[in-house]
Amino acid sequence: MEYHPEDNEGLPVVSGAEILRQVRVVLVDPQISGNIGASARGMKNMGLEDLRLVLGVDPVNAEARKMAMYAKDVLYGARRHDSLPEAVSDCALVMGATRRRGKMRQPTFTPHDAAPRILEVAQRYPVAMVFGAENVGLSNEHLQSCHELVLIPTHSAFPSLNLAMSVLIFCYEVFQALQVQPLPSPPPLASAQELEGLYGHIQSVLLEVGFLDPRNPERMMNYLRRLLGRANLNSRDVRVLRGLFRQVGWYQERLQGDLKGT
Repeated sequence: MEYHPEDNEGLPVVSGAEILRQVRVVLVDPQISGNIGASARGMKNMGLEDLRLVLGVDPVNAEARKMAMYAKDVLYGARRHDSLPEAVSDCALVMGATRRRGKMRQPTFTPHDAAPRILEVAQRYPVAMVFGAENVGLSNEHLQSCHELVLIPTHSAFPSLNLAMSVLIFCYEVFQALQVQPLPSPPPLASAQELEGLYGHIQSVLLEVGFLDPRNPERMMNYLRRLLGRANLNSRDVRVLRGLFRQVGWYQERLQGDLKGT
């Protein structure tokens, strides 16, 4: 099911297998082909089939095919993208798996806690679960494309998980949460593409008026992303906010023009 933001209010609520088809697994720059194949297998075990790859190694070589086993249809059907924003542009919810803990972007969910939220939104809109490369995980830039961050709890003596293991844990929790009925009605939400446009607009205007530190604008922007992310903005909300910041930008340009004329 394709998500068209202008149809926010009218999309039909789906159920069961159709909900799982709305849940997308995105692997960012995977380094080991076998992990791609094993991730595809874990997805199919739990009823998921939409695999997206952002750059990375060959996803259909012999190692990937071997690890995929009977999930080669998921592996062969994987779509490739040049960037994470492109891969999640039509998604209304983007969950990023990470162990990074920053002042502005602390993980707020475990996979168990995240699963009901994922399914709530997936009744109507595409949802993405994003995983980083085996050696470095998701970068700060990648995390900026995620609406919520998820941390898989592990033992402190050996916290690192294999990529395919992480994917399977997420998919398992989503599949198990689907067995709990009824799901709450999904709210109307803006797409990731709309939100990124809004955030870019806000950053440009706030830099212009001197609210953001030009040496490190992302510090405050990460906070604003989190703040607005909790608001569950829909398409109309985004248009209203962009109209507000457009007016602020226009007023700032006018003010600067007046100052130059004095």
